[in-house]
Amino acid sequence: MKAEPNAAVLDDPGRIARQDPSGMFSLLARWPQQWQEAAERAKDARLPEESQARGSGTGGFRHVVVSGMGGSAIGGDLLRSYLGDSLSVPLVVNRSYACPAFVGPDTLFVAVSYSGNTEETLSSLAEALRRGAEVAGVAGGGRLQKECQRAGKVVFPVPGGLPPRQALGYLLLPVLGLLESLGLAADQSSAIEETGEILAELVDAYGPDVPAAENPAKDLAISLHGKVPVIYGVEGRTDAVAVRWRGQIHENSKNWATSNVLPELDHNEVTGWRSLSAVTREAVWLIFLEDVEDGERMARRRELTRGLISPFVSGAVTVQSRGRGRLARLLSLVLLGDFVSCYLAVLNRVDPFPVPLIEDLKTALAGQSPPE
Repeated sequence: MKAEPNAAVLDDPGRIARQDPSGMFSLLARWPQQWQEAAERAKDARLPEESQARGSGTGGFRHVVVSGMGGSAIGGDLLRSYLGDSLSVPLVVNRSYACPAFVGPDTLFVAVSYSGNTEETLSSLAEALRRGAEVAGVAGGGRLQKECQRAGKVVFPVPGGLPPRQALGYLLLPVLGLLESLGLAADQSSAIEETGEILAELVDAYGPDVPAAENPAKDLAISLHGKVPVIYGVEGRTDAVAVRWRGQIHENSKNWATSNVLPELDHNEVTGWRSLSAVTREAVWLIFLEDVEDGERMARRRELTRGLISPFVSGAVTVQSRGRGRLARLLSLVLLGDFVSCYLAVLNRVDPFPVPLIEDLKTALAGQSPPE
């Protein structure tokens, strides 16, 4: 049974405001505006004329690599889920200092770093340039912008002042626009418009003014409070959304979470729930991400998997995507996870905005001592 005091906390605007001094909930409320602004910017996402001509059509690039880390990379994951079965070339997301061995002159290499100073992305960018790949950057400035400009490569700028994880629209849509301009993706105008409509609708449905009794995001956060969320997506459909939920719960909620995908988890992870069942029955809550394109076979597998694991966990819930098109449905689940993670931060009594351990690590890697 859900704890009534937790519902009271989330229905108290003053409590939310005190726990959110940096304004993360204001950024969530701006999701539709960000999406619209990013869509306008993405209309100009093209390579220089000579490179555009070489890359367009069926004789263009043989592979696409989106290279980034954390909140700057998740857009690539979502594009892979969104376009993966319609692209005529593979799209690979690279989270590494190095490049995949196949990167070369027939590769479109998109380096994404919100700050422009992500060391792993800068390292892979340098390697891609050495190998003669066609490079584009998405950045808010920093060294990435300078290195691309020095090499005569295009950079798509993004507005500053946001945590990278809350700049997803600005980071995702330029890459989608670039793929569209090259003929690697079909016209996206309708999909982008519908996604904006869904985001506007759901921002209203999940906002702090909507009471917990009527608010799916608050309700799920209450269920997850004091638990380890385990998020299960579907390979090639909601796998990237599961990664996004996991990352948002880590960064916003300062709460451990993990994720996996069907059907793969049914061939290994499903057997691992027995040994620590005394712990997991108290500590773990399962979240299944469901999409209409999963199909009847996958729906049946999800139902059976939930039935097998449920005796070993504290609770389980299935959340469904919203919308007609795939892009809208993916972003509807992303937005729900964002709100859930921020409401869980309030219940955990932490500020959802700062990520001090990440900043301390970056400082240490840069050769400085973290602050006391």
